[in-house]
Amino acid sequence: AEAEPHPPRGPVDRLAEALRDRELLVVLDNCEHVIDVCAQVADAVTGRCPGVRVLCTSREPLAITGETLYPVGPLRTPPADVTVDRAPDFPALRLFVQRASAVRPGFALTAGNLPTVAEVCRRLDGLPLAIELACARLRTLPIEEIAARLGNRFRLLTGGSRTALPRHQTLQAVVEWSWDLLGEPERILARRLAVFAGGATPDSAEAVCADPVRLPREDVVGALASLTDKSLAELLEVPGAPPRYRMLETVRAYAAGVLAESGEAERIRRSHAAHFTDRAERAEPGLRGAGQLDHLGWLTREYDNVTTALRWAVDSGDAEQAVRLAAALGWFWNLRSAHHEAAAWLSEVLATASTSPDGAGDGRGVPRATLAIAHAYAAMHNFAVGDTERAVRSAMAATRLAEGEVTNHPAIALLVVLYRMHPSHPEPGGEQAVARLRELAGHSDPWLAAAARLFHGLALAAFGNAAGAAEHLAAARTGFGAVGDRWGEAAAVSALGTCRSLDGDHAGAISALTEAMRLLRELGSDGDARPIRARALIALGRVAAATGDLGSARAHLDDGLRLTLAVGDRSAIANAVEAQAELAIAAGEPAEAARLLGLATSVRGTADKGSPDVRRAETAARAALGDAHDAVYLAAAALGTDTALDALGPTA
Repeated sequence: AEAEPHPPRGPVDRLAEALRDRELLVVLDNCEHVIDVCAQVADAVTGRCPGVRVLCTSREPLAITGETLYPVGPLRTPPADVTVDRAPDFPALRLFVQRASAVRPGFALTAGNLPTVAEVCRRLDGLPLAIELACARLRTLPIEEIAARLGNRFRLLTGGSRTALPRHQTLQAVVEWSWDLLGEPERILARRLAVFAGGATPDSAEAVCADPVRLPREDVVGALASLTDKSLAELLEVPGAPPRYRMLETVRAYAAGVLAESGEAERIRRSHAAHFTDRAERAEPGLRGAGQLDHLGWLTREYDNVTTALRWAVDSGDAEQAVRLAAALGWFWNLRSAHHEAAAWLSEVLATASTSPDGAGDGRGVPRATLAIAHAYAAMHNFAVGDTERAVRSAMAATRLAEGEVTNHPAIALLVVLYRMHPSHPEPGGEQAVARLRELAGHSDPWLAAAARLFHGLALAAFGNAAGAAEHLAAARTGFGAVGDRWGEAAAVSALGTCRSLDGDHAGAISALTEAMRLLRELGSDGDARPIRARALIALGRVAAATGDLGSARAHLDDGLRLTLAVGDRSAIANAVEAQAELAIAAGEPAEAARLLGLATSVRGTADKGSPDVRRAETAARAALGDAHDAVYLAAAALGTDTALDALGPTA
């Protein structure tokens, strides 16, 4: 109606003019598919209208001046050990119960169904729509069946609200909506990132995902940032570690399907396996030196990726890749006391390298030295879990493969010596093995020299020479300390503590074991779990015997003795036998107690002068038997270690 003509104005100008003097909140919902226009509107309104604020929901930022981001992540999911009383603390579980109750009236969390419900919430990443779609399936499927079918989640989670937008009616539509908004470089990177388990650092993403034509290495970091902005990846920042980009499992599952359709899955998975094999091989020597914690930290952070690479190598029959990677992980598994896991992996890996009965064969092109290292670790870990048959086969294979080969790898050098000490060796020779340990104590590799002193000390301790053992263990402690290996220091100090305990030096033993625990905590290890189980069973047996429950005591102590016999730790075996002697006292069998105490002395090589439990059992047996005690005890103590071990068969 104005008389003066005005130039034509666009809708954004008219909106800003209309809101200029207002105080209100403008909401722009679901901006991601029209992000440029929404950015222009928000910028114009906030720039010209001082009383107006704009709230936008979007899967990526508007990227304008004055924008403040409030990331809205998935709902918090529960840990595996969540209890019913803690369930309300986790929004994902609260939503599940709410929606499940609407579908199946009366649904409630119980101790029986909670683990499965929690698993479903975790595997669905706490995504609200995914949880709602899973609950909708409760009309026709029990929760256990839903959990079992989540491997094919996109086919399972369909049939949302009929009134919802199409992109909210199925899980696949939800992900496709975001995927279709990506540019070509972002789609290439996103599908290739699907090969990573547990996320990828920028360096790893560049090494595995880049190619010179479609995704140059210098473009990868920018594409990672873009995927993060668009909520297809999330940035995880860990103090002291490189940034890590992780996809939600639902997004990763979709990307894996796209990767399979692209025809490049085999090449990318091979690239992933090669990258992590190379990095693991470079980290392996550092696990025995001053950079131990750094290399251990890298392997721990990347363990999901490393084992994913190992699984691909085994399943695809790539023997060289599989053996190289398993050999690089052998000492890491030892530091983590993961003997069962290691033994299982190495069994699979070595089977890919040969079809011969002993698992050695021709190696299918794997270098002899690498195959020998893998067999050495297989022997080590199988001995640790008590599978002597497998251990011996691998020990023989490692020894044969190492003949004539120039290799200074500690696993082979030590295995050849220690296997010679084992009763299963065709020609066991303790003296020859100890002589070789003396040679290795002067080795140019300071770690191997310290390890030789450690095992020499352990051998002497096993045969009851505590004084001689202490000298070698102290030298090993110094040697490991010089190279910065906390594992070696802890092993040497712990063994020193045992020697001091046997001599009755409790203060010295406590000091040494406290230091060993400190070193193990720095290393992130609690020591081996089989010995720990054995000690727990023996302690339970002692408690049961003290309270008069002799049946339970015998069951616990028999199980504990079997475990220690399987592990082969003579000190632990002796401890188990001494606990059996205490049970014999409680059962009114003093002669049997004296015999068992004598057997324990034979097995260990010396009596335990520091244990009050042993002293009480000995005192009770001596009081009951009188002069006959010494004859029974000394006859068993004079048997020698091997004969004493044979005598324990019926006892166990």
